[in-house]
Amino acid sequence: MAFKNLIPWQRGNSGIQDFQHSPFYSLRDEMNKMFEDFFKDFDLNLPQSYSSAKFNPSVNVAEDKDKIEITAELPGMDEKDVELTLSENKLTISGEKKEEVKKEKENYHYLERKSGYFRRTIQLPVEINTEQAEAEFNKGVLKVILPKSKQAEKIKKIQIKSE
Repeated sequence: MAFKNLIPWQRGNSGIQDFQHSPFYSLRDEMNKMFEDFFKDFDLNLPQSYSSAKFNPSVNVAEDKDKIEITAELPGMDEKDVELTLSENKLTISGEKKEEVKKEKENYHYLERKSGYFRRTIQLPVEINTEQAEAEFNKGVLKVILPKSKQAEKIKKIQIKSE
């Protein structure tokens, strides 16, 4: 293979298609798989771009004076596929997104939809009133409302003095 064939803009009309089959593209995929295999047992909550082999939902966490609100994108899932647990100021969202593959069509051009088991653990900054915690699921978005406990209201801010 000539070196110029490795440079996408030096090829013919099918440059993008050839680039996807280049040695660098497959090397990148192999390196991604190697890192994913190595780090799969660590609960690092890496951004989705670092985890291409499994489904990892995007999560937003917001706080106001009364509550913490967590939203998670779970497209293509139902509430029965998701489990929430609250323990030691940690909220864990886990579940399984099932793969939707039609067996009669095996000639795919892209396989970008992710599926599989997922688990996200979110460290909460304050104590939560677990009795009043609520969750709702609407159009693929999970929304969890976690009211702060009375203990959380007793946090005192300490003024720092300079000399």
